[in-house]
Amino acid sequence: MMRDLTTTELAEALGIGSSTLDKLRKIHSASFPTPSKHGPALYWNIDSIRGWLNALPAQQRPTLIADYHRRAKEIVLRKPFS
Repeated sequence: MMRDLTTTELAEALGIGSSTLDKLRKIHSASFPTPSKHGPALYWNIDSIRGWLNALPAQQRPTLIADYHRRAKEIVLRKPFS
């Protein structure tokens, strides 16, 4: 089972900057997945984001789905398990 990503990690997995991620979230506020909040940090479910990307028309996707999933896995593997 994959772990959730922080906002910074999500931006990295999508291949975009954090400010671009904020814009993307605002543009697609009605459909963008809701994060879970742990203290001040937001965490994003990897599979929810992938499902959201799959639902977007291809020309609106910030990255290829395969690229996102590969980068997300790399980020998760770098994280220490608690």
